[in-house]
Amino acid sequence: MEVSFSSAFKRAFKKKIKGNQD
Repeated sequence: MEVSFSSAFKRAFKKKIKGNQD
């Protein structure tokens, strides 16, 4: 559960940065 949450959070964060950068 913790890993899933961390993965989802990291994924959302990465996507946010990618979208912001793009």
